[in-house]
Amino acid sequence: MPTEPIHPNSTRASADPMQPEPGGRTPHPVDIHVGTKIRLRRRLLGMSQATVAGRIGISFQQLQKYESGANRVGASRLYQLARVLGVSPSAFFKGLDGEEAGQPELIGGLDAEGLRVAAGWQAIPDERLRKAIASVVSATQSAMRP
Repeated sequence: MPTEPIHPNSTRASADPMQPEPGGRTPHPVDIHVGTKIRLRRRLLGMSQATVAGRIGISFQQLQKYESGANRVGASRLYQLARVLGVSPSAFFKGLDGEEAGQPELIGGLDAEGLRVAAGWQAIPDERLRKAIASVVSATQSAMRP
């Protein structure tokens, strides 16, 4: 009895949305998902593609391909990316298969406003100013507690 191919880029037609289209030219949805999470985390940290790529020994073009899902990220490379981006490798898979789509590990549970603050944080060169802002946020949080 012939067995069905299990490779994710097999050419069999499937109604399963997690399977790629026949021919293998369309990126697999999981590869797109992982790439999107990599891009989100990199941007949150204010890191350029060149910086991240340089830290793991690849070209920024290769990182672009990972982020778009055009190229699949191997396990060892995903581990390197997770270390550079300060998350566990599993963080890149959150939201698959109907699990909670929230990304607390990637973005710290931030909403759009929080993301703007986090992105701008790197642009504040004065450490004293950053500490003062953090103190205001901490005092506000303390005052909000019942």
